[in-house]
Amino acid sequence: MARRWGRVLGATAEDINCTPCLAALGLKRLENHDHLSEYLVNMGYFRNIEVSRRATQALGLVPPGKIGSVALFPLETAPVDPDIIVIYGTPAQTARLAAGYLYHFGELVESRTTGFGLSCLSAVRPFFTGKPALVHPGRGVRMLAGTDDSEMFFTFPAKDGESVLDGLKKTHEKGMRYPVQSYMTYQPPMIDPMISLEKN
Repeated sequence: MARRWGRVLGATAEDINCTPCLAALGLKRLENHDHLSEYLVNMGYFRNIEVSRRATQALGLVPPGKIGSVALFPLETAPVDPDIIVIYGTPAQTARLAAGYLYHFGELVESRTTGFGLSCLSAVRPFFTGKPALVHPGRGVRMLAGTDDSEMFFTFPAKDGESVLDGLKKTHEKGMRYPVQSYMTYQPPMIDPMISLEKN
């Protein structure tokens, strides 16, 4: 709604009905992480609890109490300074953003994909890591939040916004552009019928 309609939104645990998201963001205390692993097996994402447990442990769930609520809004109508910025785009567009970040920081931008979802966790991770991420949105955000098949997003700490903008400008000046300029300075091939016609 913030992205498509320009709304300013806020949400607490009571407003979110996606239990895996609540668990991932620490808004629901899990007495045992195996409960989430079992859920993922029951959903058909993993063949058994051992495989699911391995993936769940690698997710890096937010500890309970670290997040109390979330606010989402378009940058142009920001009521407060944001902690993180999430920008949706095509793979080429988000790669351009990563290049803008790289220009000043020199640290490669990572992408970790679950294939099943929890894009909510991926979106907020830069708040805790201080590092950006390229995210392939999962099933839930595509089904329920209007994310298109062709889209992914770039998420990064808001404190790095000016550096990303400057990096985009500087790399643009050196020829790194979007839309990507296709290579067209080549000699088109001549097929036999064309050669015959040229000779006449």
